[in-house]
Amino acid sequence: RIINEGIHVVDSHLKTVSIIQHFTYFTWCGEGEPNNKSTFPAGLNLDPRTKSMVLNGRVGHIQFFNPNTSSLLYNVDITCQNYLTQERNKVIENIDVTKISLSSDSLWLATVEQSNNLETHFEIRLKFWNFDEVKQTYVF
Repeated sequence: RIINEGIHVVDSHLKTVSIIQHFTYFTWCGEGEPNNKSTFPAGLNLDPRTKSMVLNGRVGHIQFFNPNTSSLLYNVDITCQNYLTQERNKVIENIDVTKISLSSDSLWLATVEQSNNLETHFEIRLKFWNFDEVKQTYVF
């Protein structure tokens, strides 16, 4: 469950077992975004190579977070789009990552990003990323 800008892992008796904090998501969570959006639209995924959690970060980004050390390993800009701020009388829809899948060796990453402005268009993009050993990040 998400409380106080972190995830509290609880046992069957609702006793806190551990607390995971320092996600990049919480630095901008909800600022001007529609209230019907999921906190982590792409869900929580596991990177087998680093044993890190892979989940949404800032809008259009994913983050690799190591729960054992409570550290952010790195962010990947998936959409390569600037964040669009909201207007007073109109909701601006940003493109966000909605699905993440990693190969069993973590050398390949597949992402789905989508945008729906509810007025003119609905857009979905599927991208495949390869892990660059030299740069130590995924490249498109």
